[in-house]
Amino acid sequence: VEEKDRQSAPDVMQEEGGGSFWATFGGGTNGAEASALEKLLQMPKCSVEALLDEEEVIQEFKTGNPKLVARLSEPDAIKVLMECITLDPPAEAGNARCYRYPFVAVELMTCAPAKFLELLVSKESDAMDLLWSFLRRTPAEVNPVLAGYFSRTATALMSKYKT
Repeated sequence: VEEKDRQSAPDVMQEEGGGSFWATFGGGTNGAEASALEKLLQMPKCSVEALLDEEEVIQEFKTGNPKLVARLSEPDAIKVLMECITLDPPAEAGNARCYRYPFVAVELMTCAPAKFLELLVSKESDAMDLLWSFLRRTPAEVNPVLAGYFSRTATALMSKYKT
């Protein structure tokens, strides 16, 4: 097979509209039915919160699901993820906003594909302003759980982008 005839696995996945880990590497339903996450990603501007509710979101993000990475790379999605990590939830917020969303958001930030991280640290993004605004709080205002999430996110970004 000539070099030009070869396609890498990501190219094939893109052409086939795939990207789902299980659809690509087995265990899928042979195209019979899309996962709940895939169904969400087919909706225009699905909510970030709905994505964070899905069980497979972290694994799919780690594997670089193109639709998921694209949706979470949009400015509104990045803002929601950063707010989950740096801002206390409103008093009336449910358990998902208080516990699940911050946890999933930090997991996504620490395992994110390079494309996503580049968007976070780009000068056009206000994500870093949101992240570093956490440091402007007084010790009495700091939520210790969010402090841990902030620390994990900042460490992951600094280890990948030293400048």
